[in-house]
Amino acid sequence: MRILHIDTEMTWRGGENQLRLLLEGLATSDIENFVALRPGSLAADRLKGLAQQVLVPMRGGFDPIAAWRLADYCRLHKIDIIDAHTANAHMLGLLIRRFYARPRLVVHRRVDYAPHGGWLNQRKYLSPKVDRYVAISHAIAGVLTTYGVPSARISVVRSAIKTNGYDDSRRADARAELARNFGIDPAAAFIGNASALTHQKGYEVLINAAAILKRQGENFHIFIAGDGPLQLSLEQQRQALGLEHHVTFLGFIKEVPTFLSALDILAVSSHFEGLGTILLDGLAAGLAVAATAVGGIPEVIQADRTGLLSADGDADGLALNLTRLIRDPALRQMLNAAGRSHIAEEFSIGSMVGGNLEIYQEIARSLS
Repeated sequence: MRILHIDTEMTWRGGENQLRLLLEGLATSDIENFVALRPGSLAADRLKGLAQQVLVPMRGGFDPIAAWRLADYCRLHKIDIIDAHTANAHMLGLLIRRFYARPRLVVHRRVDYAPHGGWLNQRKYLSPKVDRYVAISHAIAGVLTTYGVPSARISVVRSAIKTNGYDDSRRADARAELARNFGIDPAAAFIGNASALTHQKGYEVLINAAAILKRQGENFHIFIAGDGPLQLSLEQQRQALGLEHHVTFLGFIKEVPTFLSALDILAVSSHFEGLGTILLDGLAAGLAVAATAVGGIPEVIQADRTGLLSADGDADGLALNLTRLIRDPALRQMLNAAGRSHIAEEFSIGSMVGGNLEIYQEIARSLS
């Protein structure tokens, strides 16, 4: 079986990491993997050696020239299945099938908001030329079903993480280094997150919660790792609330596992989230989690079992949960232990790779 994976992003985020894990996991299968990427993208560098690459300038989803080139590539290499890993790749996959109808089309859906309702999106998402949607959470599957996609064409295969990047024995050293580098009281509760500074991540809610914690006199410090378009406005919010000594922006960091290992609490204040692999990373790193009950997050963070949940945009609720975790180390340990067991059972790389492989094999049988 030959599969062409398409990723149209220039950056490296959760979806690209899931593609890497998938390609690594499929290496021992009988599948021959090909991957179409944009020249100069981070994925073009980081996926080297995992699949045969074709670098194609892809200007958005509606790019007939790129689709024509990829259709020729599919014809030449006898591709059986196209797997579209981004929204733009989804559209390209449909265009490719107009030029070369043989390959079946699989679309990975990683976001939990409904597609826009315009006629073009309706044709795109309801097209019978999409043989299978792979939703990374049941929440996303529900969004697609509500939109009108037949449930028979939707499968749920959850994202996964590598847990061997976390070593509990290094937590004390990582914490001491972070405290030393920023002059933070090592006895404080270290709270943090690592994700892009965008509206989706709801960092303004976390900063408002920090102001509540400060008024209560809690001993804490929040570290925010990442960059993005909202950095300036978030820094201004921090200053307006007098939180310069309680909230630190670290910018983009490469060593996320080391950073997470230095924390006590992961705070995820997202407004929407398909699943949120940072939650899996946080649990694997030994953290307790306070998060918002949106999208696929409750599939990872089960309230009062694997973490604490608050409503979207509710700074008071988030602050209350953070207060509980700051004041109760035993609760932190209990929630993390249950969370680690949960991700080992439900979010393993083996389950993710096996679920995708099963879908590919089922679709391939229709080619016979």
